[in-house]
Amino acid sequence: MVMSTPRENMDGKAVAFCCLSCAASDLNFYMLIPFFPAVAKAKKLPNIWVGAIFAQTQLAALFTTPFVAYLNR
Repeated sequence: MVMSTPRENMDGKAVAFCCLSCAASDLNFYMLIPFFPAVAKAKKLPNIWVGAIFAQTQLAALFTTPFVAYLNR
């Protein structure tokens, strides 16, 4: 029987926590998608700004992905 060290056990919990927090963050953003364009149109927000608001999440993921690999060394 192989016993895991506390460090190995903590790494699994950290990965699970990161996965759950990312899922909660994505769920928060994707719950906004069906409702936001109608609200923005009612407030006379230009379509370009609606697109920019939706694109910012994808751009943030694109620019932060290389740093995550560096931080997980």
